[in-house]
Amino acid sequence: MIRPATEKDLYPLVDMARRFVSETNLPYTFSDELTKLTFWDAINGEGILLVDDHDGVIAGAVMGYMGSDFYHEYSAYITKLYIEKEFRGLKVSMNLINAFEDEAKEAVLLFTSATAGMGEKVEKLYTHLFEHAGYSVLGRVMVKENS
Repeated sequence: MIRPATEKDLYPLVDMARRFVSETNLPYTFSDELTKLTFWDAINGEGILLVDDHDGVIAGAVMGYMGSDFYHEYSAYITKLYIEKEFRGLKVSMNLINAFEDEAKEAVLLFTSATAGMGEKVEKLYTHLFEHAGYSVLGRVMVKENS
């Protein structure tokens, strides 16, 4: 069942985020405290955070936000999508994407670039997943280490 995340989900989500970060090749040091704050803000209205709950086990989560900057129209941004390994290939990701889109009904455009740092294989899978959901590729994510 897909539902908005609650405070009870905070610690399982932090554990999930730790696994997410461990799968990237980005030079980040995971922070439990910052992750808790990020999820706390999303749970309390500073974004969209949905979980797919399978009898009390979080199978996956999608996080993002809606906003407008230079435009009157809203855009929605999926910033994180993570599915636990044992639930991959079971349509959990597509269900979460669809639920995010339902939450972001006011948005004119939907964006995602959450593949950055996940490696070429995962990026291709992620791109295929979102193309299957009706998204188009629009450029690439660029990164430079600030040394």
